[in-house]
Amino acid sequence: MYGNINEEDVTEEETKDEHRKEITEDGDTQDGVASEIETCASGIGLQAADSAEPRGISDARVIWPLYLAHTLSAWGDRMWKFSVGLFLVVLSPGSLRLTASYGFTNGMCVLLFAALIGDWVDKTPRMKVVKVSLFTNNFTICINALVVLVLLVYPEHLTAAAAGDDVLVTLCEVLVILIAVVSSLATVATQISLERDWVVVIAGGNKSKLANVNAWMRRIDLTTNILAPVVVGQLMTFTSSATTCIFISCWNVVSAVAEYWLLWRMYRECPQLALKSLRKSQTHGESQSLAAYLVSLATRVIYCLY
Repeated sequence: MYGNINEEDVTEEETKDEHRKEITEDGDTQDGVASEIETCASGIGLQAADSAEPRGISDARVIWPLYLAHTLSAWGDRMWKFSVGLFLVVLSPGSLRLTASYGFTNGMCVLLFAALIGDWVDKTPRMKVVKVSLFTNNFTICINALVVLVLLVYPEHLTAAAAGDDVLVTLCEVLVILIAVVSSLATVATQISLERDWVVVIAGGNKSKLANVNAWMRRIDLTTNILAPVVVGQLMTFTSSATTCIFISCWNVVSAVAEYWLLWRMYRECPQLALKSLRKSQTHGESQSLAAYLVSLATRVIYCLY
């Protein structure tokens, strides 16, 4: 009897021990699964955080060509915009007729055609916009400076060629104003393309990076606004107006090649710039766009008049 009781007790104890082991193993398995789930969740969270924060282009090797190209472009534009007014005063001493005509024509053309230029920039590939606007801007300034040089150095020859009439001189003055307006419109296209399109792509949706790039572009603009007129003034003071025309003309030829090479290099090193959804309107959309543009144009003209 006592032996049977002991055998039953031993059997019950062994059963309890096996049950405890099974519970312990199940608990270890659950703990392992829980730790694996936590590890996967943390990994997914890190990936989501990385994807939620756009990185943009952080390599300075890619960004510095944009800053240098913008510096060259802004410097040439500021030199010409400051000097063309002085050249027109020299061409018509004692009168501000040419300067006032240039300012009015330039302002009205930019006011009327800036929207069309922006629309063209939206519908055209980035590198084509840069190529057209850069070379148009720089070479129109170069040609204009040479025309001003002819007016400064050979005014008597132009008058003699017109049999004592000033018709050739007047035509050259009108040509200077018109070419200067074309140069200003090309500058608008370059600014829209680089400052409103390229910079946004480079930032890649990163707001802090976009603010930083825009800040550096603004610093370049302000610096060239201050220093370029000083350099032009010193050139005209210590040399002559003709020498200044030659310097500006040569500067813009060299600058055009350098700017294009820098932007082309940046375009190759930044594949995002090659991706652009060109906005193509249908006939109905184009008619609506034209109507909206005409309304906007009429509003601007009325605002200028009043």
